[in-house]
Amino acid sequence: MRSKRIICTILTVAVLAGVVCVSADSSGSEANIDRLVNETAAYVYSNTPAPSVNSIGGEWAVLGLARAGYAVSEQYYDQYYQRVADTVVKCGGVLHDKKYTEFSRVIIALSSIGKDARNVAGYDLVSFLGDYDKTIWQGNNGPIFALIALDSANYPMPTYTGSGMAATRQKYIDLILEEQHEDGGWSLGKTDFPATDPDMTGMALQALAKYRYISKVDEAIRRALDCASDMIKNRHLLDMQTTSSESIAQILLALCELGVDYRDERFMDGNTNLLDALLKFRGPNGSFTHDYSGTGVNQMSAEQGLYTLVAVQRFLEGKNSLYRMGDALDLSGNPVVSSGSGTSAVTTLEADGTAVSVLQVGETEIKLKCGSNGDYTVSSTRDIACAVLLKNGDSYTAVKVTTLNGAHTVSISDGAEVILAVKGDLDNSGRVNALEARKALKASTTPTSLNAYQTAVADLNADGRVSALEARKMLKASASPSSMEW
Repeated sequence: MRSKRIICTILTVAVLAGVVCVSADSSGSEANIDRLVNETAAYVYSNTPAPSVNSIGGEWAVLGLARAGYAVSEQYYDQYYQRVADTVVKCGGVLHDKKYTEFSRVIIALSSIGKDARNVAGYDLVSFLGDYDKTIWQGNNGPIFALIALDSANYPMPTYTGSGMAATRQKYIDLILEEQHEDGGWSLGKTDFPATDPDMTGMALQALAKYRYISKVDEAIRRALDCASDMIKNRHLLDMQTTSSESIAQILLALCELGVDYRDERFMDGNTNLLDALLKFRGPNGSFTHDYSGTGVNQMSAEQGLYTLVAVQRFLEGKNSLYRMGDALDLSGNPVVSSGSGTSAVTTLEADGTAVSVLQVGETEIKLKCGSNGDYTVSSTRDIACAVLLKNGDSYTAVKVTTLNGAHTVSISDGAEVILAVKGDLDNSGRVNALEARKALKASTTPTSLNAYQTAVADLNADGRVSALEARKMLKASASPSSMEW
């Protein structure tokens, strides 16, 4: 029986809309982003010596520090994890009987430090997000943060055995879309809160970012980006006299999650971009204020300011976004769930024609199948642009994929390790963006500017090199997902 080990790292194709138009008048805060992150991280760290299960002085501080890679004490995260475990045991696994964002917040923080939230002192915290009715009780906060939490480490959708409605990612997505206002924004609830809120609009965009390959989600995101632009240009979102640092932070974070450049002129008020505006609320010691009232520094504002600055830093460096935690800290023995949309990271395929690996990526079902002649077929219910890579030690080779009877067939020698990835997705963030296209363009003249894996992913036609034409195709794909061919 012929078999192969297939490392499945298929990530959701959530690509960008619109070619970036960067203003030449941007203030240059980007040059100081490392210093800004470090100073704010130092402030948050000094004010959170013992983070606990709490919306302030707890999970958001842990998230910002962990995703920044800030140097904390050796036991800092382990001690936080133990406090979470102690809290979970004390409350019998139920962090709150109604506010299920308590579960989502803790899941996000645990994922950021490489802990599996499905087994905390024997309790599965992710399982609670399988209860649709209770998760949505809080209004739009519920489904938004449930999606962010589930996707932070690609947790499988938990099986719900209660008497209410079982949740799915699609149900959460559909509810968020239903709650979108006519102007493209969101509030805590469209009926009870008819005015669009910038904070909720930013958070909804963060949750939907991974699902942009779904046409109705893409349309909702486009409308929301128009709304965000209107908030900035016509509703004076960047005027610190009338806004809050958190409102600016959530819109800025949303753009970074989407891979949309915040320096695009659509999101600038004159020469001021979102980062410039956020930094007006920042003190010289890394602290942040909530508003311009002179009430002083605010810990919640500082924590949101930190993880938003980290999101900007990651965007500028081409790293996984804040909530894409495939590169999260690994604290030994309890790693973040492997990429693969909830399936096993390593699968054995048998050469009998049976589909032995099925992955569900949003609305798309992808099957890996081996025929009797040893050819492997990759078929999909939607034409996702997958790259097939052969791994040999530390080297990767892109494999030419041909179309046959509606599927895609490749010949792979026995015993090879095969990686499936999104074409052009250099950072495994689940999308192709303009920054990655620029990196590919640089690699067309300086091949060593990309590592071996990135080179293979950017080698769209599997000819062994990255060309300027392929970089242009990646740029086009950042605006139009269907433009990328197999």
